[in-house]
Amino acid sequence: MAGNDFPSIAKAKRRYKHGTHARYVLARCRCEPCRVSNREYEKDRQARRRPPYHLKYSPSGKLWVVRNGKSGKIAARTRTKAAAQRKADKLNAEHTTSSELVSTAEVLDHIRWLQSQGVGIKTLSKASTVSGSVINRMIDGDIKRTRRSTMAKILSVGADVVKHGARMRADDTMALVASLVDAGYTRGWIAQKLGAQSAGLQVGRAGWISIGKARAIHNIYLWVAKRDPSVRPISATFKIGEAESSMARGRGALRAKPTTKITLPPHGTAARARHGCRCNGCIGAANRAGAAKTRFGQLRYIARFIGGRWVVRDTISATIAFRTNDKGGAFAVARDLNSKDPCSSLTMLVDATPVRKHLRQIYAQGTTIAAMARASGVSNAQVHFLMSGRSRRTSGRKASALLALSSTALPTDARIDAAPTYLLVDRLEAAGFATQWLASVLDLPVRHLRNRSKRVSLERARDIAALYSVLRERVSTVKELERAA
Repeated sequence: MAGNDFPSIAKAKRRYKHGTHARYVLARCRCEPCRVSNREYEKDRQARRRPPYHLKYSPSGKLWVVRNGKSGKIAARTRTKAAAQRKADKLNAEHTTSSELVSTAEVLDHIRWLQSQGVGIKTLSKASTVSGSVINRMIDGDIKRTRRSTMAKILSVGADVVKHGARMRADDTMALVASLVDAGYTRGWIAQKLGAQSAGLQVGRAGWISIGKARAIHNIYLWVAKRDPSVRPISATFKIGEAESSMARGRGALRAKPTTKITLPPHGTAARARHGCRCNGCIGAANRAGAAKTRFGQLRYIARFIGGRWVVRDTISATIAFRTNDKGGAFAVARDLNSKDPCSSLTMLVDATPVRKHLRQIYAQGTTIAAMARASGVSNAQVHFLMSGRSRRTSGRKASALLALSSTALPTDARIDAAPTYLLVDRLEAAGFATQWLASVLDLPVRHLRNRSKRVSLERARDIAALYSVLRERVSTVKELERAA
């Protein structure tokens, strides 16, 4: 067989015997035994498809009767034909056979969902005992209707048949990675958590990812969401590669568990390309966006004297936006149009002093740099440079976006001044307690006690204070250092 085609007539003649339905259909044999076999097959098929209950009108009683054609038993009597038809349809629905032909729409939806979870055609064929050629012909549209028994076999297959090495679409995983990067976690840090030797996360370049790596990244995201309030939590019950069938949810056979879906930007946009998509549409949008950035700071609309009149021309589309005899009016219109163009007006550098004061005020109220960067659309590095004073000028677009931030609309991470907390650590170290021992008791890396930042989380400050109070009561040297201070 080539592709999804049936065997040739010559092959069918060699494969199937006389007196079989396959010989009649595939080998086109019209001998008497094959004709008899085909007639018997059609009679049996029509008998199985024929509904057992039918309507009959009784003139004597002026009633519609619902009768079982096989047993002759009367199931119902009604005065209206519509009521009798509803009763017959209900009874016939309860006696549908497995050979009844149904639409393949529901089966195709389930196959597409399985493919999105990493289940291939070969795996589906082996798990459902349905021929792979039949499944391929359903996907190609060659088969529009299938037996109810075949549909039941395919719908019974779940995503649990997939192995960890199987591949699936990386869209959902890239959404989790993008959310972690927006919160301040680097791709190299995620790669190290996955056990990589180098700080390079090779995810999303080809649009596919293994089930095992997708689940590992999902578990890392859950672990981070429990400890970092700036990371949006998702449901821990959602397992990548083990989601429930949408058709089963619709029939009520399975109960869908609520999850928080993190969606990616649509295809064909530069934002989707920044999330790692390398399709032609996203790459083209990224290239166009890069070309537009080269125009930053340049005037889009210019005034020129052409043909005895002053005209305002669009340098991008080469169209004329305005004509006048007044030179001053032409330049005024050009200035007005350029002021509304973000590429020519908002890229002008402005003083960053008011921006720095505003950011420091919001930061003092407990907001993180990552939260401010995510809300304004400015990178984490730019916000950090502006707060520290390293960047003394910034573009008007970034300045307006950062000055529009409000501390009430941004999440806080409950961080406080770290000076009092590390003062307690210094006293404990002066009393003879080793830094490694303190880090092991507090369940912290040693670098968190050596490389000290200006702010510390409230939870860590409470843990250090609790340890200090316990050691203070047991070691007199700590009390003496406290009194000497």
